[in-house]
Amino acid sequence: MRSIFLTGEKHIGKSTLISKVLASLDLAPGSLAGLRSLSVLSAQRDVYLVRALETEVSETSVLAGSCKASHMIQSRPAAFDEYGSWCLANPPFPSLILIDEIGNMERDAHVYARAVISAMQRPDVLVLGVIQQRASGELADYIRSHAKLVSVTLENRDRLLEDLVRLVKESL
Repeated sequence: MRSIFLTGEKHIGKSTLISKVLASLDLAPGSLAGLRSLSVLSAQRDVYLVRALETEVSETSVLAGSCKASHMIQSRPAAFDEYGSWCLANPPFPSLILIDEIGNMERDAHVYARAVISAMQRPDVLVLGVIQQRASGELADYIRSHAKLVSVTLENRDRLLEDLVRLVKESL
């Protein structure tokens, strides 16, 4: 399989582990495409999409949705369909595509779902990502049946880094 997705409980360190893996790689310029979702806490939790190399929300970030205190999700599927799909394709010839993360906000972003599946089907690209345990829908089902899933727990998260770096390097 050319796709590796981390999964596990919320706030267990999946995205932190992905960041450490990326920092351990010596990637050539233009070899990384994809995106991250970053949260900003205010009266609600706003979720922004940023390019794979970015680690903070900036003026180029795109609002993807919000989570209210009642855990009600307000998603903006067009953000995923337009900006998310663009991030997966730029730069145009990557060797690694980051998708951090897949949850329920993407459920109605059908263009984005096709872009993720297309990326996962490319034989020349490794897809490295995170999928929430509670993610549901066709895209989540596809990922779970077509990717190597790595479960991250409190007990194993520190030990996984070396194995993941080796696995990614072997796959690139």
